[in-house]
Amino acid sequence: MKKWIPWVIGVIALAAFVGLIGWARAYVSPLTPRASEAWSRGRLLGSTPINVRIDAQYGPEGDVYLAWGGIDKQLHVARVGDRGQLWMSRKPEFDSTVAQEPQLLLGPGGEIHLVWLDTAGRYSTLTYARLDQSAHVLTSPYALSLEGDFAQRPLIAFNRQGDVEVFWVGRAGVYHAGVSAQGEK
Repeated sequence: MKKWIPWVIGVIALAAFVGLIGWARAYVSPLTPRASEAWSRGRLLGSTPINVRIDAQYGPEGDVYLAWGGIDKQLHVARVGDRGQLWMSRKPEFDSTVAQEPQLLLGPGGEIHLVWLDTAGRYSTLTYARLDQSAHVLTSPYALSLEGDFAQRPLIAFNRQGDVEVFWVGRAGVYHAGVSAQGEK
């Protein structure tokens, strides 16, 4: 009789294990529905190359504004609602070679202050533009960094007066440029 006890326990454990695997394969969490069974549990907002950083800022109505350099080498700006609704996704109409590392800042009137690295060959130029909340151009893009420099790691912030302060690293060190709230140098 004692010879059968380990066998019975083994068969019961094996049956429980097989049942658990079957249940786990069929179980889908009700908390986060999949946008696609072939992909992650998120919603696809746009295409990018691998290892591309995006920037995000909260908007005045609880929505989130995003900016990234797309796989088409252009800038993309999107607005996502508080429940994940895609309210706006647009490529601002810029003449840019390869747009990388965008940084955005939302003004009190909903305007978007945007800086990015415009890369051509071995050089990159830090470029600024001001957009409305639908990503239409209000202030045409212009260069902030020196021509022929290798600008990188841009940062953007408001000062106490509501003007925009932009910082970046170039070949000689850390640089700064001030831009008015209306997007003027």
